[in-house]
Amino acid sequence: MARWAIGGATLSTMKIAAFGHAFVPDEKKYKKFNKATKNLESDMQLIGKGLGEYSSTFRTGGLWKMFGGTPIALGNNLIVHNSGDFKNHDLNDILFEELFHYYQQTHMGFAPFLTQGLFEQMNYRITGFNPYSTPGTIEFGAKLGRNVCGTFRY
Repeated sequence: MARWAIGGATLSTMKIAAFGHAFVPDEKKYKKFNKATKNLESDMQLIGKGLGEYSSTFRTGGLWKMFGGTPIALGNNLIVHNSGDFKNHDLNDILFEELFHYYQQTHMGFAPFLTQGLFEQMNYRITGFNPYSTPGTIEFGAKLGRNVCGTFRY
């Protein structure tokens, strides 16, 4: 029993160090995000208020952010921040985009989502192919979801 407790505590500590502590977006501070989330919830009938089968965990960034990592959805851990290259981005947009990526993962599966996303980003860096403006890509899908469910722009 003690081994399980030590293992759980170790894993939690590592996750907090790597990706930051968990937080719940404040409804008053992120009004646009909450409005869009409610639209996504009613349209997709997928997410609730952090409860149930499809709950996600927003994280502040931790070492990932410190070393220049971009906002990313890894399973149900949504690492969101607006620092570094993203300091001029509205956190409402980032919160919703990562939540939409989580929605994409629940439909595509974690491995296919991650594989396609990594391929698109590597291809972008090598060839200049832009996944943010190309229909059929993960990033374009999230951008489209952001525009449909809220009043977002990039």
